[in-house]
Amino acid sequence: MDAKDLTADERVALMGLLKLTVSADSTMSAEESQALLKIADAMGRAEFIEARKRAEAEITNFEAIKKAVKAVQRPEAQRLIYNLAVDVAEPDEIVETEADVLRWAAEAWGFEVDDETLRPK
Repeated sequence: MDAKDLTADERVALMGLLKLTVSADSTMSAEESQALLKIADAMGRAEFIEARKRAEAEITNFEAIKKAVKAVQRPEAQRLIYNLAVDVAEPDEIVETEADVLRWAAEAWGFEVDDETLRPK
């Protein structure tokens, strides 16, 4: 499964989780920006932009992010979205606030992650 295979709602959940992850350390590094561009290329730029716009409109608080994340039911989509969030967070070192977001998402989807890499077990 790749980013292009996500449904429109799953893409919105991805954007919400990415926004939360990137903003967790209060800055967007060049490495995080490059990782986001890779996701946009994999998903398709138009689809990425549409998902980002929907996420900006629909995900206005943490409750909305929780709802979007919990609405993702396909296990393969959950793992893909989670791994893409880790891909964005890890190039410039995952700080504790980012790790907290990632652990929360893994818990919401019911899978365990490696304590060191934060990748699913």
